Amino acid sequence: MLKTARRVLFFSLVFVLAVSVAAWAEDATGLDSWQGKWLSSEKCLEYPEIRPALQKIAAAAGENVTEEDVVRFLSEMYETSFGALDVQGKEIAFYEKDGITEIAKYEYCIAGMEETKFGEHTVRWYKLETENPDAGNFKRIIATEVHSHGEESLGHWHMRYGSEDFEALMNNKPAMWWPTLIAFDTPLEKIVQNYEHNVEAFASFMPKKK
Repeated sequence: MLKTARRVLFFSLVFVLAVSVAAWAEDATGLDSWQGKWLSSEKCLEYPEIRPALQKIAAAAGENVTEEDVVRFLSEMYETSFGALDVQGKEIAFYEKDGITEIAKYEYCIAGMEETKFGEHTVRWYKLETENPDAGNFKRIIATEVHSHGEESLGHWHMRYGSEDFEALMNNKPAMWWPTLIAFDTPLEKIVQNYEHNVEAFASFMPKKK
């Protein structure tokens, strides 16, 4: 089941991230790919409008899987200590769960780029780092580029963050920690459609219950 989940996860991610060597050399410190304000997908699980889709995911995931199981699993997969972030220039501001109250703001640069293996799939991570000594768990970020999976898929990107080194973030345990950011102003109906469109994919992530 885990192998299937990995395959579907990375098929759905399909971020063959086309960044040329020339573009990389031109601005190795820029955060152009992530400019703007982004909402943590964990926040979306609070919306009552997506409950019907979560119920469908539970039904598709197999016998004895409940809506609560789906919410718990996705909450762990999307978990962030913030509700939103805003990238402006080289600065990233983090906001409380309300998406409005600022927690902190730091200046970042890209410290490198590295590919890792997840099962049979290759993941390309960009490494972002701040020199601010007070950044704590926001010291380092690894991020994919913004991408989508077809006309009915939302533009989004994935990240991990922490005070540990980049290697630890890229090889995080549990491996299914995939904080996901969508545009802050994404209409609610688009979010609902995204869950409805990906019922089978989400269901394949769920561990079987006996």
